[in-house]
Amino acid sequence: MKTFKEHSVGVSGPISTAGVPVEDGSVNISDVADPGVLKMVNAFAGSLGDREYLNANHAIAELRQKLMRIGLTFPKVEIYEGEGEVSVPLEQFGGRVGNDGSGTEDGNWVKDDGISHRVDGGLSLNFKYMELDNGSCKVYAKIA
Repeated sequence: MKTFKEHSVGVSGPISTAGVPVEDGSVNISDVADPGVLKMVNAFAGSLGDREYLNANHAIAELRQKLMRIGLTFPKVEIYEGEGEVSVPLEQFGGRVGNDGSGTEDGNWVKDDGISHRVDGGLSLNFKYMELDNGSCKVYAKIA
């Protein structure tokens, strides 16, 4: 019979170092301008709807924390009760501020969300929420 240690050692070492990263090692997961990457991030954001929450704001805070790992932030969203939809703009890596790189001192200054120069119009995070009969709520999220 094999011991746990013998089962947990993979080809390149223990499981803790041989795991497959979320981006499968072939793409940059923070490149939300790439439609394939955006699909992966949306699958993750959409998984928020798989659970019920006692407080919808906790679900949003959880998603905020996870999206910050790839540099995405959004303004504060407050949901109180009932059902509805909320849309907020996304910003990546704190946005861009500074000279546009034209090489002149009086060049055009840029202040944007860090996404609009790669995706026309930028991206927004759309929340749909509903209160359930048992008092809990569902929150669905999608980046568009």
